[in-house]
Amino acid sequence: MPHKINFKIAANTLSLAAPIRSQVGLALEGMQSSHDGDAATNKMMSAAVDKVCVTVYELTDDLASLLSGLQLKPDRMAANLKQTNGLIVSENVMMTLAPKIGRQNAHDLVHAAADIAQRQGASLFDLLMADDTVRANVSESDLRAALDPTNYTGCSAEIARACAALARTTATRLTSE
Repeated sequence: MPHKINFKIAANTLSLAAPIRSQVGLALEGMQSSHDGDAATNKMMSAAVDKVCVTVYELTDDLASLLSGLQLKPDRMAANLKQTNGLIVSENVMMTLAPKIGRQNAHDLVHAAADIAQRQGASLFDLLMADDTVRANVSESDLRAALDPTNYTGCSAEIARACAALARTTATRLTSE
């Protein structure tokens, strides 16, 4: 794909994760030694560690290369979100309606509106506001808020910051050892 930047590196990174995960079973098996001198389990554990260490090194190198070229384009990201006319956050709308009309009713109502919006290129907001059940249970401002992707990120920012802090701490510890 000529228009993709670092596409091969991303694909390679993903493909390297599978053999790492596949070693979990061998490592678990290697942890069950029958006695202190059980050489079979030691060999299993050594094989798993040897394979994982080499693969993790390659994955980390690829990931560093991939992340060094990462370019965030918030304007483009916002434009991509708007292209769905609200469909990207239809689950949030459903969960806003669910406490008032029941989860299945909310699902069916939003699903039907989303289907029409998708087929006709219509605004999900407009379709939902035209529905008597929606208007009777959700204010226009609450519906707008439910359709705003910035209100539907949950704990992702907190989780990302915590993971970044953990990664920095771990990297500092590993580079100082």
